[in-house]
Amino acid sequence: MNDKIMAKNKFLTILFWGSLWGIFEATLGWGLHLIHFRGEALVLYPIGIYCMLNAMQRFKGNANIGMLVASVASLVKLANLFMLPSIPAYWVINPAIAILLEGGVFAVFCQIKLKKAFDLPCAFALTIISFLIFRGWQMMMSEITTGNPDIQREFDLLFIATWLLEATAQGVILVLLYRLQNYIVIQFKPIRFEQSFAIPAFIIALIATLWFN
Repeated sequence: MNDKIMAKNKFLTILFWGSLWGIFEATLGWGLHLIHFRGEALVLYPIGIYCMLNAMQRFKGNANIGMLVASVASLVKLANLFMLPSIPAYWVINPAIAILLEGGVFAVFCQIKLKKAFDLPCAFALTIISFLIFRGWQMMMSEITTGNPDIQREFDLLFIATWLLEATAQGVILVLLYRLQNYIVIQFKPIRFEQSFAIPAFIIALIATLWFN
């Protein structure tokens, strides 16, 4: 019985924080895109890490929880597939894959036991790897489905420099929030709160995703 209760609590916690991440992706992401803000990913990235850290700390620092939170946020994003063909498929699938990769980087980083001096290089390397995987995914999607304008940008020195700057920024954000997690996550025991609002939060996330995008 205790195992069933634990499994239920874990599911609802993951659902709640993944949905909350999805709500921010749909609303704040939409607003930043509307004003053509180019640093959208760097604004939303810390929100995703914050959601994953909160869920992870509920269950003795299990990094896999963070990946599951990212999976929920990615699933919420995929709700826009119901709006096809009014929007291109890559507008939906690519951000969903990016969210999954962020969750993967977070999970791997949390599982690797490093001295603090190696935290930032590790985060930087993992982020670069995720960028390369994402680039490969974009190229594959551009071949399989309609052309993706993001792929048309030349892989030149400016492009590489932008990648390096973004990877550095994301690495710093990941390391900083990870080190400060005991101070920035919600400290009271909110399991009951998350149980109560997990499903409503998921529904709100789906509505927001379909409404704003």
